Amino acid sequence: MAAKNKVDVYQQVTDAFLASLRDNKIPWRRPWNPLGPHQNYVSKRPYRGVNPLLLQASADAQEFSSPYWLTYKQADSLSCKQWCKENGITNDKTGYKKYKQECHKQSASTLTGVRKDEKATMITYWSMFEGDSKDKVDEYGNPEKVMIPYLKYIYVFNTEQTNLGLVFDKPEEIEFNPIEHAEEIINEWEDKPEITHAGDRAFYRPSTDSITMPKRETFHSEEEYYKTLFHESIHATGHKSRLNRIKGDSFGDEKYSFEELIAEIGANFLTNICEIDNDDMTTNSVAYINGWISKLEDDKKLIVKASGKAQKACDTILGVEYTPEKTWKKEGES
Repeated sequence: MAAKNKVDVYQQVTDAFLASLRDNKIPWRRPWNPLGPHQNYVSKRPYRGVNPLLLQASADAQEFSSPYWLTYKQADSLSCKQWCKENGITNDKTGYKKYKQECHKQSASTLTGVRKDEKATMITYWSMFEGDSKDKVDEYGNPEKVMIPYLKYIYVFNTEQTNLGLVFDKPEEIEFNPIEHAEEIINEWEDKPEITHAGDRAFYRPSTDSITMPKRETFHSEEEYYKTLFHESIHATGHKSRLNRIKGDSFGDEKYSFEELIAEIGANFLTNICEIDNDDMTTNSVAYINGWISKLEDDKKLIVKASGKAQKACDTILGVEYTPEKTWKKEGES
């Protein structure tokens, strides 16, 4: 019998993560908390390690709004429990057998926990096995037995992929206090795109010339809200009807990287004008820009070019018309 193909968990994790990045979505950059941490619906335990990034990438790709996830078995168990309760049947082995018989009758799979043809999301966990040490031996010269960690995986489904009709409590929202100067900058931008507050993503869409932001109250702070709005606003200045600045198509390519650098620098210019100072926000911004360090090192002119375009973008938002001064001459020259 042929050996079962071994799953390369590390490669699958990397592939999933890169797919999200190539789709211009960066899971770790999210200064708002619209739904709470990704967690198991049954245990309510938040996922840790790389799993929140994998789950956020999957949620972004499939536009889930629920932060709760289940294994297939957990979803099936909850569905059985609901069905038994609705039909006055004891939720035991006999009840489960009747439930599965009913599931088999319903070809549309409206009764099963997970809907038919839904795509699962892989998450990882560590397990241990006993093996031989590579560098330690016992008194008889035999390798010592040690516990060796190895990475395993399971698949989970978002509650929105089920027939369970589950509801969840949204996290507590902050009392949002608008920053007057930041509000003035946006409100007085004459040619601003449409700005809507919906969902759990922040992005600028050139095809509709519109900015979508999560609700204000879901951000960690007012400062983070305006920094994010300014970032997307700088992107909007690149629209063909404004500065006609070209943006790259995929994460990591040269044009995309340059555009992101412009947006981050421009957003910092605007927050400085508003005298917004937030240590967490600055850390987030620096970490974001650090992604382009290698490109800055390869092109010594890049930061100057990006800063110049960021300044033009800010001038567009602020309605400033800049006229360069005449060439400066040394004292005494005519």
